[in-house]
Amino acid sequence: MHFGSKWYTPPTGRILSALFTFAILPTPTTIAQNCDTTNPIAARLATTIDRSMADATKHSWHVHATVPASVSGLDVATRVSFDVPSILSEASGDDGTSIPLTAVFHAGAGGDAGRMATYVAQHVMTVETVPDPQDDWTVTAKLTSSGSMGHLFPVGDEIFFAYESEKNGGNTIALRLYPDLATLVAGGQWRREVRLQRQIALPDDSDGVTTAKGKVINIGTPTITRVVEEEWGTSVHLRFHYYPEGPNASDYPGVGHIVFPPSGENSLVVEDYAIWYGRFDTKVDAALRTSQVEGKIGLRAPLGREGRPADYLLLEAQMAENGGGPIGWLSWRPILYKLDCDDPTGSIVPLTLPTNLQTFANPRVTHIGAGKLLMSFFVPSEPFNSVHTADYAGYDSDKCPSCAANPMEVATDPARPGTLLIIVEVGCVLGDDDTFKFKYKKKTRRCAWIGKKKEPVKRKVCARENKSCKEGTTVGDCCREACGLCGD
Repeated sequence: MHFGSKWYTPPTGRILSALFTFAILPTPTTIAQNCDTTNPIAARLATTIDRSMADATKHSWHVHATVPASVSGLDVATRVSFDVPSILSEASGDDGTSIPLTAVFHAGAGGDAGRMATYVAQHVMTVETVPDPQDDWTVTAKLTSSGSMGHLFPVGDEIFFAYESEKNGGNTIALRLYPDLATLVAGGQWRREVRLQRQIALPDDSDGVTTAKGKVINIGTPTITRVVEEEWGTSVHLRFHYYPEGPNASDYPGVGHIVFPPSGENSLVVEDYAIWYGRFDTKVDAALRTSQVEGKIGLRAPLGREGRPADYLLLEAQMAENGGGPIGWLSWRPILYKLDCDDPTGSIVPLTLPTNLQTFANPRVTHIGAGKLLMSFFVPSEPFNSVHTADYAGYDSDKCPSCAANPMEVATDPARPGTLLIIVEVGCVLGDDDTFKFKYKKKTRRCAWIGKKKEPVKRKVCARENKSCKEGTTVGDCCREACGLCGD
């Protein structure tokens, strides 16, 4: 499967002590680096998405799926919006182009007492063509009737499923382990699920992090970044948002680790699980505030080359402090953040599609092989309301310093609300891979060498077959910028 970075198999025989006292899990050592105040990758991402939007085979608006009555528990089959999908990509089929996909998504149909239900669905796509917006996905099972914002992360044959568990009194993150993909797709029994205690290390008045835990109202939008075998057990690293108690609260970024229990069968659930540590993410918060973010900071997607640790986070954030109001919804923007920075900064991805659409929330990114990414965003309905868009530039400048300089026009067809799926080339987003090498005239070359050559030599070299290129079959597939294949 194509997802995340290195995968680890959790232990099956180790028993955690019931008396385990858990304070703070150590953060992996990283080398901090200085970061440019402007991020060229954000501009590249916007350009690459714009190019895909000009090709009808590379994007789908308003994606829906039909949930059978036998799956939802309702009286009839229900067509629902395919909201905030977390997608896994398996290896391509025998033809080399067919890509089996498995996704979890949420919808209101089939949820308990007005809550969201999370479903699992499958589809086989080709690497060059995005799934059709209408009923390409086959919904196979309901995973929870009180949860949303699901995230899948494979660990060997096993699959972690994290989601935002919805309940009275506040949401929290639930983490569930399935023995394999087939069991998850069938909605079968999981090994164990833990639902986290809603306490994290909160910031003090200077935005530093205290060592004492404090209770919060909600913890949600989990993103598993890696699973590591530690001496104390299986450590699941994740990012999330939280909503604290108190006046003028908002959604803030968090980061943490969970020590996942090594045993369990028959869909066991553990409530108020305390063997975890979460904290306010000072770097991400500071980086996004430099981009004039005043409102909520929500979901994020790791972005990098396949099979390597992510270099970036693509986050959603509100430029306006307006809570759940229309200006807040209008102000969701994708922002790129470079990981492990000494001086963290965030860069808004400057997306303004030809349909006037600027509002993009809930980013997701999946590697589908052949140097391609399948991305998704949630597009809310507010950009299609001219009353709301007309009010944007005049909104309170203290609560949105950037609104006046960025007026909005009402979004138009073919843009549609709901989920937007897009295929983009990873090499055009991240640039040429500086670790890729190839032989030409008995010498080892890199992509930068191609850019110095005249056009006839460049065309010849770029067309050469190359078995070491992991993003395609030719030198040009791994040197897309140097070969002029990004359309710039």
